[in-house]
Parts: sequence; structure tokens; C-alpha cells
Amino acid sequence: MMEFPILKEEQVVVVIADGATGIILNCNGEIYRNDSDDNVYWSFDNIDLAKDFIDIKSTQDDKIEFIIYDKNQVVLEFIEATHWKNNNK
Repeated sequence: MMEFPILKEEQVVVVIADGATGIILNCNGEIYRNDSDDNVYWSFDNIDLAKDFIDIKSTQDDKIEFIIYDKNQVVLEFIEATHWKNNNK
């Protein structure tokens, strides 16, 4: 995967993946290929802005899942694709 971005204290990044396969998607919503220069990191100044983005993207495509990372590449939150979350209730 491309090099993790340098973030300030409160900043986070979101990575999106196909909820059916777990395959990472680039910022264009296409399958990320390791041999490409595609960007996979959506950067935000704080986790609240990242969650706002996730809310919007989830309504556009209910089959993608999201992983939020902090500046140390620690997973802060995994958000399941709403398609499966809503069908598993």
C-alpha cells in the first residue's frame, strides 16, 4: 500500500474497502493495485469530519466499509457496510 501520510495530532485518515470482499479501494472507488500510484487515504482534520464523510459515502454506496486510522496508524474504528449491517438485524 502507498506510504501512510504524515498527520498532525487530531488528524485521521479513512480507508475504504469493498464490503463483500474486503478489497481496498482507491479514492476513485476502484480496486487499489499495489503497483499503482493511486491514493487510498482520505485525510481529515478530526474524527468528526471523517464520520461526516462516512455518513455521506454510505448513502452513496451501502456496500463499502470504512477504517479510520490515527496518526500512528492505529485503527480507531471499523465501520461495517450498511448493506450487511442492516440485513443482519
